[in-house]
Amino acid sequence: MNVAPRVLNVLLLAVSVQAALAQLVVYDEAVGTGFEDWSYGGGSDFANTTPVHGGTYSIALSGNAWNAVSFHHAPGALATADWPLLKLWVHGGSTGGQQLQLIVQHEGEVVAQAPLGAFLASGPTAGTWREASIALAQP
Repeated sequence: MNVAPRVLNVLLLAVSVQAALAQLVVYDEAVGTGFEDWSYGGGSDFANTTPVHGGTYSIALSGNAWNAVSFHHAPGALATADWPLLKLWVHGGSTGGQQLQLIVQHEGEVVAQAPLGAFLASGPTAGTWREASIALAQP
């Protein structure tokens, strides 16, 4: 499927990968330990102050078809078998209904992608924070 990621006024907070009893925080007020901001195309703000889900900051992205919020972690350091669940909070801004694409890469290659709406019934909702839980490990 060749669908360009398209994000407009979407806010993300507290992105984490979860193991059975532990969490590896990707973003919560700042980029998590061991991760780097590899966002591209402009329009991302990692110190957005309104709205926030909790705390002081969220990530805001004023998007187009060719930009994205993107995180990088050192190669070989993460395995989906160890961290099988990705959780993130999404706010639909003032309009909601954004068409978002979640893309997972390994060593620069796309290994999985899906519309975020598959994990958020009806997609991002205007004025509302909603949690998306994405299973990363294959059964």
